[in-house]
Amino acid sequence: MEIANCKECGRLYQRVSREICPECLRNEEALFSRVKEYIRAHGHASIPEICGVIDISEEKLMKFMRDGRLISTNAVDYPCERCGKPIRSGKMCEKCQANLQAALSQAARKIDQAAGSKEGPSYYSRRK
Repeated sequence: MEIANCKECGRLYQRVSREICPECLRNEEALFSRVKEYIRAHGHASIPEICGVIDISEEKLMKFMRDGRLISTNAVDYPCERCGKPIRSGKMCEKCQANLQAALSQAARKIDQAAGSKEGPSYYSRRK
C-alpha cells in the first residue's frame, strides 16, 4: 500500500484502490445517493436542473454517468468523448466504440503478423 494525496481535498491517506480518501469517498457516495433519489423523484430533470438543485458540479454528475452509475432513460444526455454526439450511458457512442474496436483489432493483427514473421535463432535442449 502506498501513501497518496486525495484528488478531492489534498489530504494524505493510505491508498488502497481509489484516488480519493475515505472521507471524500463517503461524501461522494452521499452526493450520489442524493442525485439518484432526485432523479427517481423527477425523472425528466435536465443536467443543469439536477446540478442546481443538488449543488453538484456538472463534471461530477457527468463522471457518475460515464462510470455507468447513472443511466439516462429520458432527456439527460451528454456528449461522446470522441465525436460529441449526445449519448445516455458510457463514454462513447456506439459508432465510436465500433471504430475503436476495429482499430484495436487491426493493430493486434499487425502485431501478430510482425511477431510471426521474425525468425531468430532457435535453441533446444537434450534430456539426459
